[in-house]
This record gives sequence, C-alpha cells and structure tokens, in this order.
Amino acid sequence: MNKPLFLSIVLFTACDTTMTGSQGNLQLSYTHGGLFEQVSQPVAAGLQADTVIRNAATDTEITIAQANSNNTEVIDVLSIEEGRMDLVANAAGQATLSVTSDTGLQDEFTVDVREISTVTFGKPTFSGNSDDFVIATSASIWIPRTLMDEGGESLTGYGIELPTSVPAESAEAREDGAIGSTQVHFRLAGDVEIAAANNEGRTFTVVDIAEVSWSIDMVDGYDGQLPVGASGLVQVEGTDSIGRTALSDIVSTDETICSVSAFLGSAESYIVTAIAEGVCDLVLPGDDETIVLSYNITNEDS
Repeated sequence: MNKPLFLSIVLFTACDTTMTGSQGNLQLSYTHGGLFEQVSQPVAAGLQADTVIRNAATDTEITIAQANSNNTEVIDVLSIEEGRMDLVANAAGQATLSVTSDTGLQDEFTVDVREISTVTFGKPTFSGNSDDFVIATSASIWIPRTLMDEGGESLTGYGIELPTSVPAESAEAREDGAIGSTQVHFRLAGDVEIAAANNEGRTFTVVDIAEVSWSIDMVDGYDGQLPVGASGLVQVEGTDSIGRTALSDIVSTDETICSVSAFLGSAESYIVTAIAEGVCDLVLPGDDETIVLSYNITNEDS
C-alpha cells in the first residue's frame, strides 16, 4: 500500500529560520507545530517558545545534555527532550542561552524578549482563502494571530491571554497554541467579534451548521483502513445557502479509538490518529448521531 506523504512534509519560512551560535557549532530554530519561524523575531514577554537545536556542520538534530540561561528573569529553559528545548520569556530584555550536546558540542545564543503591544487576529487557514467565508456553529477553529511590539516588529511565542468575544455567549477562546493561532469555539449564529484585551477585534460571521452542505473526504491513501499508530488526513469542505465557504472541524465519537486535530492549524484539513483497534467514527461537532466518515483501525499495516 502506498504511504501518505503529507505527514512527512516539513514547511519552512522563506529564509532566516536558523540562528547560528556565537561559536558556530550549533543552530537554533523556533518551531511551531512543524513550522519553523524566523529566529530574528524576538520572543514575546510572558509567552513560551519551542526550539530545536541542530549540529551546524551536519544539519542534524542533536541530543541536548545541558541548557541554561544567564538571566532567568528574562528567559528560562522550561524543559529539554532530545534536541528540543522549551523556553519561557519572563520579562523584556536580553539573555544568553548556553547549550551543550551529549557529544560535547557547545554554543551560545543571544535571545531578545519584547513586550507585546498589539494582538491582531486574521482569517482561518483554508484553500482559496477567500474573504467570503463563514464559520459553522459548534465548530472549533484555529484563528491565526499576529503579535507586535511597540515598534511594529513581529514577535514569536504562544500562550497569550485568551481573547474575549462579543456577544460573550456567542464564542469561547479555548487555547493559544504553538502554531501561532488561538482556538475558538463558536456557539451561536450571527456576527461575533474576537478581540484581545485593549486591542481592536475581528468580526466573524457564524451560520447554523445544519444549513451548510458538507463534503468530507479521506485524502490520505489509506482507503479507510488505518493501522494503529498511523495518521490519516480528512478534508472538510462546506458551502452555505448562498454559496459562501463554510468552515468546521470534525470530531471522533470515541477518543480511545482515534483522535482528531487540525493539520498545522488548518480550518479544513484534519489529522486522524489511530489509537486502538476498532471503528473510528467521525462526526460534525454538535451531532453525535450522524456519522460522516469511518476508519477501520487495525493492529497490522496491511
């Protein structure tokens, strides 16, 4: 059977995705859900940032033996796992990160931390990316956001204070993720504004999910047979009664069998991960009775 290729794809920004240490031995990249951001961007104060450390000579991920900051009041190392290092930016300023690999390679990286001045929310990510789109009720959609300092420079990091919605009962922000987006659960039909504290908001139009025509398809090459531990890809496309693109996620009826997550924050592409043998039934949010797609989860890759 042909293996899907989409989970092997690593996306990069156009340039400037690695910072070489002062000794030229190691390189640091900010990573967010498989995407690599520009390392010239300062980290936003109060947020976290995930990094990957590589050998500069071989471009291979190292195993970190030790990492620390010379100024933990500005930035500190939260955790280390193999070549990954998670940071927390505590206050504006500058700090030096010292990293040593398990083979003895050492290097230092200077990191800037800046205060957040503005938070701006953008359009969800979907093909076509038309301005003429709506979001279905009960959907949980990742909304991209941009962080800027007072000089208008972009900042990196995740874990912002969750935005509010107007009307308050229409939507609820649930998580600010490491993909540069905030997940918002949309409850009621109508216009809803999403805004961070002391910032201008963005208004989204929400329609009743029952008034949308849906096309939901497997696009992964597994033909509905998904081995335990593997991941499939499902495309969710909707059109409302006047022809606008409608967005929604899908959910698993039994998360002990399979789980569902947005592919790199997409509002139309969803990863289905097989957890245990059985039938993985997928439904639209708010409707547990109508199965829109099913995978047969097997213990063997056949």
